[in-house]
Amino acid sequence: MNNNLVYKVIVIGNASVGKTAFVRSYIFDNPHLENSATVGVEFMVKTIELPDKSTVKLQVWDIGGQDRSAFLMRSFCHRAHGCVLLFDVTNPPSFECVCHWKRAVEEKCLQEGRKPIPCILLANKCDLNERHVKFMDIDKLTNELGFICWKEISVKEKLNIEEAMMSLLQAMVTRTTNNLDYESQEEEYIRPGKSLSESKNADDDAIKWQ
Repeated sequence: MNNNLVYKVIVIGNASVGKTAFVRSYIFDNPHLENSATVGVEFMVKTIELPDKSTVKLQVWDIGGQDRSAFLMRSFCHRAHGCVLLFDVTNPPSFECVCHWKRAVEEKCLQEGRKPIPCILLANKCDLNERHVKFMDIDKLTNELGFICWKEISVKEKLNIEEAMMSLLQAMVTRTTNNLDYESQEEEYIRPGKSLSESKNADDDAIKWQ
């Protein structure tokens, strides 16, 4: 496999569902860095080692929950390879907005002749007792909207975060292997919005694909 692949992954969902904590937990293994709401966009980079010893870089873009205008979605979804959509199992309105977010991604990420990008649906805060979203409703919506899968996660307890991202990465790698519309992101490290780390400082230590 090309050892210079860079995948752009957007993380979206309503405000306060845990997107920023999810990204920071995945990248830095610490969800509690700067616990303020994201204004605009942040991104971070992680290097992944694949079974064949090649590596890929994930650009993980945290899009603020209020940024749902057509202009912003078009700008920040441009040339994305995958999508993570979060909602809060204790907050039914965040689940009700999943349809809106998924359709926005399909509208803004699609280019003529291209297939939809792989998307996973993540049900955050499963460690809390006050669940208000039913499993059967999540299953139904996952099938209806064409997510590749859904998973329960807890950013606080660091539950299923790596597994969720590996599911998405596998789908993106399969798409690349099948020569479906891969476009390199090598020149797109710095984009409009707030970035936590410049590209030259953003690489994490490589982790193993398990």
